[in-house]
Amino acid sequence: MKRLVTLLVFGGILLSAQFVAAGQFGPASPQGKGLSLGLGYNYSSADLDQGEATLKQHQLYARLGMSFSESCEIYLRGGAANLEIEDFDDSSSLFVGGGLKGLILQRRNFDLGAFVDGSVFGDYEDRGAEVTGLYDLNAGLTLETVIEGARLYAGPIFFIREMDVEAQNGTSDSVEEDGNVGGFVGASWQIKDRYNINVEAQFKTDFSGGIEVLYNF
Repeated sequence: MKRLVTLLVFGGILLSAQFVAAGQFGPASPQGKGLSLGLGYNYSSADLDQGEATLKQHQLYARLGMSFSESCEIYLRGGAANLEIEDFDDSSSLFVGGGLKGLILQRRNFDLGAFVDGSVFGDYEDRGAEVTGLYDLNAGLTLETVIEGARLYAGPIFFIREMDVEAQNGTSDSVEEDGNVGGFVGASWQIKDRYNINVEAQFKTDFSGGIEVLYNF
């Protein structure tokens, strides 16, 4: 009964996040053994340090991961994302990203891991205005436990998101996300023998989340 309640609580947190994310960090342990390939979707939202401005992105990407052992994984992401900031709206640009994560502590009831993760985006332009040099960088700890076959995980994040914005009149400024510390929760399920589904919510300057489907070779 306690396990069921825990699953329901995690499910409620994930659903309440409205799926607005900047890229999944995943559970503490690697996503399978050896090579993994997946597809993902995120909706990214962030409050910026310029007035009431808010950044929003839809991100579609492919993910390639490699586990060197049962405790360490490196992964790459690549795809396309749009960009909306107030009246600025560009249809899409390419982006690349990736990360490294590993277990630092294993106990009978939980695992503790650490990770670094980041993405770099192409340039955006709309009606004479331009956004360049957009990137995000994240680092954090992940606490993971397994309940009823689901790997539930959560942890703190330190993050940076910055970009350069040039207005129509030629003035330019460096803009960043209005905050640096947050948290995240997620759940990962293995379906059949080789497939994993990950759902994750992030709590930075705005709620965030996304979904990934991975195939393990």
